[in-house]
Amino acid sequence: MQWLFIRILTLFALPSYPEKSNWLSAEKDLILKHLHKDAPTIHGKTFDWNTAKLLFTDPTYYSFTAAWICAGVGGSGISFSLPTAIKDLGFTDSRMANVLTMPPSFAAFSLVLILGYLVQRGKINPFPVCLILDLVIIGCYIVLLYVDTVGVRYFVLVVSTGASGSLYPMLWHKRVQALRGTAMAGLGIGLHNAAAQFSGVLGPQIFSPAYAPSYQISFKVSIGLLAGAVFLHALTWFFMHGPIQKYVPRVAQHVQAQRAQTQIRKSDLEEKLLPGDSV
Repeated sequence: MQWLFIRILTLFALPSYPEKSNWLSAEKDLILKHLHKDAPTIHGKTFDWNTAKLLFTDPTYYSFTAAWICAGVGGSGISFSLPTAIKDLGFTDSRMANVLTMPPSFAAFSLVLILGYLVQRGKINPFPVCLILDLVIIGCYIVLLYVDTVGVRYFVLVVSTGASGSLYPMLWHKRVQALRGTAMAGLGIGLHNAAAQFSGVLGPQIFSPAYAPSYQISFKVSIGLLAGAVFLHALTWFFMHGPIQKYVPRVAQHVQAQRAQTQIRKSDLEEKLLPGDSV
C-alpha cells in the first residue's frame, strides 16, 4: 500500500497510448511507425464479442494458458515458500534462511537479463530455451528428491529458482504476438495474468509445511506439472511455427505477417541508428 501513490501518479502523468503524449515528438512517431499492425490502438474497441470468439478459437490461447499454469505452479510454486523451504531442507535457522533467499532471486534476475538480451538480439529462439529451462528445473527437483548433501541441495535450489523465474519473460512477447487487436490483447493478457496467479495460490499449498522437511510429495507433484509444461510449450511452438501452418491458412498468414512486419521495423530502425550502432 505504501507504493499506491506511484500507481496514482502513473495513472494521471503517463499517457495510455503514444498518441496521447504531449511531450514526445520524434520518439512518438518512431514508436507509432514500429508498432505491429495488430497492436492495440487508441481507436480500438475496448471489448468486442467477435474478437472474444476469435480469441477462444485460437489454439495458442489454450496451450499458452495451460503452459502458464503448469510452469507457474510447478516451477515457481516453491518461491512463495522459499524461506520456510530453505529452513526445512536443513540449511540454517529462520533468520539466515531469509538471507539465503537472496541468491535464488539474484540468479533469476541475472538469467532473465542474459537470456532476454540474447532473445532480443535474435541469437536464440525462446521456445527451445523454455523447454531447456523446464528440463533443468525437473532435473533440479529430482536431485532434491534423492540427494541429502546440504550444499548440493542449496545449489540446485538456486538453479531451479533462477530457471523458473525466467520462463515467463522468455515467452511473454510470443504470447503478445499471438494476440491481434486492442480487445483481444486486453482480454488475452488479462486472462493469462489471472492464470499465472495460480502459482501464488497453489504454490504454498503444494510446498506446505505439512510436507516438510523432505518435501517429497511437493517435488513429485511439481515434476508432474513441469512435464506437462514441456509438452505444452512444445505444442505452442508447433502451433506458432510448426507444420500446422501448412494446413491452417489463418495461422500461416498471421505468422508470415509477423515476420514481414518485423523485417520492416528492423530495416527502418537501422536507417535511424547512428553509425556503429546495431539493432
